[in-house]
Amino acid sequence: MQKFQRLAAATLAAAAVATGATAVAASPAEARIASGKYWYTGSQKSGEQITRQPVTVRGSQFQFQGSPQVFFIHHTRRGGWFDANGARINLRRSGNGYTGTSSLPFTSPSTWARITLTPR
Repeated sequence: MQKFQRLAAATLAAAAVATGATAVAASPAEARIASGKYWYTGSQKSGEQITRQPVTVRGSQFQFQGSPQVFFIHHTRRGGWFDANGARINLRRSGNGYTGTSSLPFTSPSTWARITLTPR
């Protein structure tokens, strides 16, 4: 019986350590881009709006409404990024949505548009 109690105590201790380690490891991804429906707005540096489209985020998938193409989001501590048609979209948590930039990393690293994702 005493052997069983030691085994049970060791199992509980291991479970507690594993749970604690999981919670610590998961915390940096808290700002990841949350699943949901958003408005994707692109604006020039001058502030002039270029586009506004409904999009959906499901886990690590980003999709413009009406498009069959799905982009893979690389989640970061502050939001995430994805590549779409040669452009790199970087987004970070801001208020109730996300803000960021769109750039052409393979031709010119300069920002060519400001991007916002706001919940619909």
